[in-house]
Amino acid sequence: MHLNGWFFLSLLLTCFLFATLGLVAAMVVSSHEGMSRFSTFVILPMTFLCGTFFRVEKYPDVIAYFVQILPLTHSAVSLRAIALNTGFPLVSMLVLAAYAVALFALGLWVTYRVE
Repeated sequence: MHLNGWFFLSLLLTCFLFATLGLVAAMVVSSHEGMSRFSTFVILPMTFLCGTFFRVEKYPDVIAYFVQILPLTHSAVSLRAIALNTGFPLVSMLVLAAYAVALFALGLWVTYRVE
């Protein structure tokens, strides 16, 4: 396993974007039941569909296209590729960075709106 700066950058981006996603969800959702629904309809499907347990290439085209949009897919691709030294996934890193910036901006906006 090859752990280098790119691996830790990818890990940091992943942690940051999911932390900001949690912040946005916490600021928008008004109850524990709502947060449970968010977890059920957003986090749980992403966990099983994004290549963490099953290969994305085996999905039908429509589902594979949808899964390629989700951030956890790019996180799994980048972390796996860097750790196994199979190449640097620049596209996945850019997608993770874009999600991180977008969710951070959304988190700031939601936080200022709630105050």
